Amino acid sequence: AFESFLTELPVNFDFIVIFIQHLLSTHKSLMSDILSNQRPDLEFVEISEGLAFLPGKIYMCPVSTAVTVQDGTFSLITLVKEREHFQIDESFVSLAECVDDGLIGVILSGAGTDGVRGIQAMKESGGIVLAQEPSTAEFSGMPIAAISTGLVDRILSPSEIASQILKIDSSNMESLIEGTLIGDASFEPIFRLLYERTGNIFNHYKKNVVARRIKRRMNLSGISSTNAYLEILAAKSSEAEMLASDLMIGVTSFFRDRIVWKILESDVIRQFAMTHDDGPVRIWIPACATGEEAYSLAMLMQEELDRTGRKREVQIFASDINERALELARAGKYPGSVTVNIPSEFLKKFCMQSADGQRVAINSALRQRVVFARHDILNDPPFSRMDLIICRNVLIYFEPQAQDKCISLFHYALKDGGYLFLGNAESVGNNRALFEPAGHKKNCIYKRIKGDSHLKRPMLGPFSTRQVERGNLQLNISEQGRSITELAQRALIDECDMSAVAIYTNYEILYFSGPMNRYLRNPEGAPTQNILDLLPENLRGRIRGSLYRVIHGEKPVTVRVTLIDNAGRTKNLTLRLLKVKENLFLVTFREKKGLQKSEEAPLDLSPLNETAVHQLETELCATREDLQSHIQQLESLSEELQSSNEELQASNEEMVTSREELQSLNEELLTVNAQLQANIAEKEETNNDLNNFIASTDIPTLFLSKSLKIRRFSPAMSKLMPLLPADMGRPIADMSLDRLGPDLIDDVTDVLGSLEPVKKEISLGSVSYVRSVLPYKTADN
Repeated sequence: AFESFLTELPVNFDFIVIFIQHLLSTHKSLMSDILSNQRPDLEFVEISEGLAFLPGKIYMCPVSTAVTVQDGTFSLITLVKEREHFQIDESFVSLAECVDDGLIGVILSGAGTDGVRGIQAMKESGGIVLAQEPSTAEFSGMPIAAISTGLVDRILSPSEIASQILKIDSSNMESLIEGTLIGDASFEPIFRLLYERTGNIFNHYKKNVVARRIKRRMNLSGISSTNAYLEILAAKSSEAEMLASDLMIGVTSFFRDRIVWKILESDVIRQFAMTHDDGPVRIWIPACATGEEAYSLAMLMQEELDRTGRKREVQIFASDINERALELARAGKYPGSVTVNIPSEFLKKFCMQSADGQRVAINSALRQRVVFARHDILNDPPFSRMDLIICRNVLIYFEPQAQDKCISLFHYALKDGGYLFLGNAESVGNNRALFEPAGHKKNCIYKRIKGDSHLKRPMLGPFSTRQVERGNLQLNISEQGRSITELAQRALIDECDMSAVAIYTNYEILYFSGPMNRYLRNPEGAPTQNILDLLPENLRGRIRGSLYRVIHGEKPVTVRVTLIDNAGRTKNLTLRLLKVKENLFLVTFREKKGLQKSEEAPLDLSPLNETAVHQLETELCATREDLQSHIQQLESLSEELQSSNEELQASNEEMVTSREELQSLNEELLTVNAQLQANIAEKEETNNDLNNFIASTDIPTLFLSKSLKIRRFSPAMSKLMPLLPADMGRPIADMSLDRLGPDLIDDVTDVLGSLEPVKKEISLGSVSYVRSVLPYKTADN
């Protein structure tokens, strides 16, 4: 793969190439020799500690080391044999942290999942990721693992990867020469196109973040003009989706910033487990990406509950706007390289590894603790009554106004004394009246200050979901309120004159119409806008199920129910749910005319109906008993499977270790084999040259060993004495020496001792010869 990559590189290139290879410390790397033999016009340099890197050179990774960079120089980390290492990940992460712009990560043929964590870091820093087409790779494990993350920008053959890099470099140079910058006027049409193509709004992102992502997409397309990229964006919906995916920056990892997670565990999670409260622990993780942080928190919570012996319910809500990322999160399957970030005890308890170590899956019990849903932080109503919110490394990409809006929403969503966990580079900013640091300020953990939230009812702000007109992406709060009112009223007019309520997907009430006090009742405690809290208990399940059917079926749902009012009268209601717009639904209440008191007109149940009800109840009880029996059998079987799984995991760990060693040894053997093939080809060429030279001189020549045995002879020797290939290896003394002149043996013995040539003129019949006896010297003299 390296050789194929180098075939497309010109002699003079103005970027830096770093080759990183898995090698055992017990073997010497021959890669530089192999590659330099193929491309002697390129400069190959083995990386050493403190070496400064320069463009136009190819740097090779030494054996058993991980390469990192700092302040324009290389730094080497010696790898310890006792544990598994991912050299490519280490190097890629270091490069992502230290290189601000122009970073390209390439994954070529190789076994395992090394590089997955590294390309995530590169993608987060705005780099470009390329991977080898698996069908062209001798070992497809690493390219397939990289592609499965969804972060790879191009999938090409090694030679095409080199051509793509040259194309990106050329586009970048053109941009620098032309001084092309993305002006403020260019952002508006790009945001509009993104909304029209994907339905996502990005006008609250920092302009420099958006500009970098757009510049990255332009480089991949090989163009340097913003107008040309706008044309591509308008013509190709796939390009809009890829740009939107880049802007979402869905990069995360298990237990990112391990020290801060330890503090969260000791100061917050342990407190949740120790608190004597029968209510559930409610946790919200907005912008969860592919779910690593959600599962990290679920592991910590379960571990702490198991340690304390508590049986407290835990509700974890993880949300994001990227549907593809949510699908990966729900599946709970990750590349094998994530094992580096997961503590070994958690890996055994909560995860299952594939036999080849390529995949890690979260077990079903832990997956069931986390609910993943599509939700936009700024555009959808927030969750409420939360104990903890984890929103890490998201706010840094938002404009200050959007950051303040998010912090205000988080304050509304949290209970008094609830916790907010932010990224290392984030803070509550100017909202110090809402949150106070929990412990040291650098911990990025904040506690909600008791008091009323700025949002009594979370109305939609300037970043809410809205109809985007071509010339205007912003709507103020009053305009938004009017648009919702008009939509609700229009829907009511279409239906008919009846009571109705407009709600969001999370059941928060947005608008009332008609005398809703007939059907909704205020519960005890703090005021609420959640329709499920206001409805009678027998209607809550109907509303919840009907809303689910409307969301997934896109059709109105009608439900008939019976309700008893405060006066004891029975009301026959028809509830109808329909979708008004995205995330907005209308619930209508239609009451049949004619009310009767339940005492005066009791429900007439015929004996047949009573018998049917009794029979159904009996069957239900029997079904429950059968179900309970099956559950017990499944639990017993699950325990046996868990025991077997632990044994398999132990065996799997040994197999993974052996596989890594075999992988490194196999790669080394491939390298040695390539070197041997190169040497054989070189020796065959040299041997051919020698044979042709000897034959062309027409000089009778005889090669003897130290023991005076025939090693080789030239074809011209046939003029003096008949020699056959079978004579090679025979002592010269056993042959007739008349045709070779007198004192030959004595002259050969003298030359062996003195290493000085001996020349004599001899006559053989009528022909005179000069007989030269020369020492045969090797390269080491």
